[in-house]
Amino acid sequence: MKRSVIIAVIVVVIVIVAGVFAISRQAQSPSSSPSPTSIVQTSPSPSNESSPSPSISPEASAGEGTTTEVTASGFSSSPIHVKSGQKLTFTNKSGSLIQVDSDPHPAHTDNPELNVGEIADGASRSVTPIRKGTFGIHNHLNPSEHGTVVVE
Repeated sequence: MKRSVIIAVIVVVIVIVAGVFAISRQAQSPSSSPSPTSIVQTSPSPSNESSPSPSISPEASAGEGTTTEVTASGFSSSPIHVKSGQKLTFTNKSGSLIQVDSDPHPAHTDNPELNVGEIADGASRSVTPIRKGTFGIHNHLNPSEHGTVVVE
């Protein structure tokens, strides 16, 4: 009797651990196709010779979108305001590779529209968020660097 109870407990523990593992793997796996509500573009940042660095505006003007920089000390502005349907551009001025993603780390599930991905130093990537609200973001490669995006 005692042996069968021990075996039953072991089986239940194994099933629970396997279920937790399966759920966490599913939450971490990126979608194979881009979200229909976001657009991701990669482009080199403009040279500083002919124009000043992009302004970091807390709110976007009509039609312009919002640009923000990520420096060695993290997101240069927070909260970052952008209107729903307007472009949000992250420019990497950190000196190293970054990966901008939505909270929580490492699942990135609060707003997948803000999962920008990797950005090489000196490059920019843009998304066009549609879902309104206030969302946390972070540098997945250095999760202590975090910020907030407000989609209005």
